[in-house]
Amino acid sequence: MHIKYTLYVLITLILLGFYNCSYSEEFYEVKKENYRIELPSYVKSLSNKLSETADFQYGNQFRNFYVVIEEKDKSTTSIEAYAKNSLETILSTPYVKEPDTLAFEDVQNFNGLNGSHIALTAIVGDSVINEKILYHLYHLESPTQYYHVAIWTWAQWQEKYKEDTEKIIASFREI
Repeated sequence: MHIKYTLYVLITLILLGFYNCSYSEEFYEVKKENYRIELPSYVKSLSNKLSETADFQYGNQFRNFYVVIEEKDKSTTSIEAYAKNSLETILSTPYVKEPDTLAFEDVQNFNGLNGSHIALTAIVGDSVINEKILYHLYHLESPTQYYHVAIWTWAQWQEKYKEDTEKIIASFREI
């Protein structure tokens, strides 16, 4: 009898542990001064910085899913130079190797913004860990601002996060 009770308690604790590690699939809105975006509930603001120039840095290290948005005043550069510079910054990082562009497309009237979308993969890591990462890089132009929206996760999880990635970028709106 005592063994059965202990087994029930152990199973209950294990199930509660799994329940507490699960995430809701709901989205919530984050508003900044010039834009708003919706994110899945498993993505939170990051205290450790992924980018020195982006104020918006959200992610989930356990799911290896990240969303970073950089905003730049339009009077300082062109959209082409801004997109080229942000792409070069990613690709010139020492731990990013073997980039492979999967898709490049011009984005017209994307929630009132124009720009481009680049989907690419790259091996990211060092001597210990090397993982293929899928990046979605959006460079969008408004009348006064440029936005670089970067979303990435492991390439092997492309299908798993496809809907979330599409919903996140579709929700991006300038205010």
